[in-house]
Parts: sequence; C-alpha cells; structure tokens
Amino acid sequence: MAEDPTRGAQPARDRSPAETPPAAAGRESPARRPGWFPGTYAERLFAMQRAYLRCRPVRDRLFRPVTLLFAALGFTPDALSLAGIACMAGFAVLAPTRPGAALVLMAVGWAFDLADGALARHLDRATDRGKLADIICDTAVFALLVAGAVNAKLLGPVQGILLAYLMLLSKVLRSIRNARHLETDWHFKAVAGAFPNVIVGLVYGLVLLALGTGRNWFNPVAAPVAIALLVADALRFSSRVLADAGTPSAGPANDG
Repeated sequence: MAEDPTRGAQPARDRSPAETPPAAAGRESPARRPGWFPGTYAERLFAMQRAYLRCRPVRDRLFRPVTLLFAALGFTPDALSLAGIACMAGFAVLAPTRPGAALVLMAVGWAFDLADGALARHLDRATDRGKLADIICDTAVFALLVAGAVNAKLLGPVQGILLAYLMLLSKVLRSIRNARHLETDWHFKAVAGAFPNVIVGLVYGLVLLALGTGRNWFNPVAAPVAIALLVADALRFSSRVLADAGTPSAGPANDG
C-alpha cells in the first residue's frame, strides 16, 4: 500500500507571484485562507489525500473477492484497464441501437475501472507510474462514454468534444499543480483530485438515466452546466500553474 506522503512532513505552501518565498527562506508564511475551506492549497490537498487513504482500504475490502478472482486468473492491473476501455468502446457502438447491452458493457467497464487499483495493491504493484497509466485509461474511458452519448443523440458533437477535451485539460492541469506538493516514487505523482470524478459521475448517471428511461437528461441544462464547470476549473488551474512556474518550488513533502 502506498505510504501517506504527508507523514513526517509539513505540506508545501501555496504561493502566488505576489506572495513571498517559502517560510524556509526566512520569510513570514501567508495568512491562511478564511471561509469554508481554510488553510493553504497544499494543506487542503494533503487533507484530501489523507481522507482518500483512509477510505481506500474499505474499497479494497469490498472488491477483495473480485480481486482474488482476477489475481488467480492471471490478470494484471493494466489488463483490467484495457478491458475497461474495450467495454466502453462496445458501449459507444451499441448505445443508439441496443441500449440494454450498452448499459451492461458500461457497468462492466466501470467495475473494471474500480477494480484495477485494488488489484495493483493486492499484487503489490501500486506505483505512481501505474497511477499515471490509470488516469490516462480513465480519460479514454470517459471519452468513449461521451462518444456513446453523442452516438445515441444524447449530446451534440460539439458538446461531446468540449466535455472530452475539457476533462483531459482539467486532469492535466490539476496533476501538474498537485505534483508540486506530493512526494513520488517516479518522476511525479499524478493526482487530479475529486472534482473531475464528480463530473464523470454526473455524466455516467445522466447516461444511465437516459438509456434506461428513454428520456434525454442532458439537455438543455446538464451538459452546458458540466461544460461551464470544467471551463471554470481549467481557467482556475491554468492561472495557478502559470503562477507556480514563476515562483521557486518548496519541493514535495518527504519522509525526511
């Protein structure tokens, strides 16, 4: 199981170009942000990481029977990820003509996506390199989910392209910024955070409702709202990444 990157270290603080260099350089740390989510960005990121690490064993226990079966059959985590992509490719083709079969493939692909990380940890193959591969596969799965929605006339082509592209952009920008604060066993740790997964879950739910009920739940509100949220997220993190590029890094937390 991956170690908690926060153990034995204080999180690197969040900085903008107007702020002073790190406290380690002898300057005063910035005031903590008031409001619903107090603290610096790094502190909030570390709090979310700790919460994720606390919840992960529960998910691993839930998937343990499936994990043991896949391990006994000789499956690897990468094989499960690729199987999930194949299922979603079938979903994209069958969505307009055989919605029942398409939903089955979507459910199986989603299960593969959830099980690959549990299998990696069971086989002691969980690495930051594998986490990057998992994010790439998850993004491909989401693109195929959107392609199926477009093929089934639930989304327009422009909406589909925007959703897929903005999801990719959001994950890339978030991973770049978060890697600045997290220790890694590879070149960097790819952590996109919870927000992209919220949008993914929303799209999954709307596709399930649409194909299950025969009613389009995307238009006229849901798809534009999801696109607008992703645009706002991409703008926010692109500005933060550019600001980070102009300031010295405090370095990732380590175990010292």
